[in-house]
Amino acid sequence: RVGIPRALLYYQYYPMWQTFFEELGAEVVVSPLTTQAILSSGSSRVVADTCLPVKAFCGHVLALVGECDYIFIPAIRSVKRKIYNCSKFLGLPDMTKAVIPESPPILDIDIDINKGKREFYQAIYKLGRCFTWNPLRVRKAAIAAGQAHLKYRQLMSSQGLTSPQAIEIMSNKTKVEPETPPPNQATIALVGHPYLLYDELINHRLIHRLEQAHYKVLTPEMLTTKQLELAITRLV
Repeated sequence: RVGIPRALLYYQYYPMWQTFFEELGAEVVVSPLTTQAILSSGSSRVVADTCLPVKAFCGHVLALVGECDYIFIPAIRSVKRKIYNCSKFLGLPDMTKAVIPESPPILDIDIDINKGKREFYQAIYKLGRCFTWNPLRVRKAAIAAGQAHLKYRQLMSSQGLTSPQAIEIMSNKTKVEPETPPPNQATIALVGHPYLLYDELINHRLIHRLEQAHYKVLTPEMLTTKQLELAITRLV
């Protein structure tokens, strides 16, 4: 049983991670939605200056203690050339081991595209060897995971879904019927990190409140990569 904390990069990569582990025969266990108790327990393990999303992440790890055999916490340094993640992602596995010693064994592969494809593939095979020594099976799982990630992104951008909505649809293999927006409905764009936009405790149910006020909500995940890249060129 592999535990995945419902925090930080969960909202960007969960369908991919879930597919990879299930293809290798593992059961995936996700921590519950963030509660005040989860946030408080995580905050009690780190210094006050630690950012709120990391405090929430620690709380989610604590919620998984006793519920799984491993916890997946990758150190995702970079997924694009010459672009690096915030330091909190780089040191996340080591920090978790230090502040939550009772955690189950942590699967802590290092992902850095800048080191080249060879290092990237070796990291994937290293992770897969925790479940099988068959490299072909690991490769098959990795391909299926990549396809799940593309489907996840396309689902959000083509149907205007939030990350939790798309995850629910992919997990339950259900379909969603697009809603017809009321005439002259105003649209509000929410720009921010997915782990802030989609965690209802941290953002005080912001998306839900806006929808209840009859606004259409647009988040970055609802746009295609091409749309985002074209918009970025206008800033240069």
